[in-house]
Amino acid sequence: VVDSGMHVYTLDINNLSNVGAYVTSNSLNYTSNEGNTPAESGGNLAIVSIDAVNRLMSGTFNFKAFRAQDGTQKIITEGVFKNISY
Repeated sequence: VVDSGMHVYTLDINNLSNVGAYVTSNSLNYTSNEGNTPAESGGNLAIVSIDAVNRLMSGTFNFKAFRAQDGTQKIITEGVFKNISY
């Protein structure tokens, strides 16, 4: 995502900077901005804490990721990250 701070970021088909991605073990790529409609792709990323001293952040995410090449979709729900470095 582009920006910084603790808030909710929108991931949608019109946003080239804030993007969620899902990559399979055989390198198939799905993204939150590849679909043509909100039913195909989009979602949210919430940064809920930032530790600037230790450069760690935590948050949650959910999004629909689409792969235009074959028209398939992956839905990510209840994603969580805790104390990842940035």
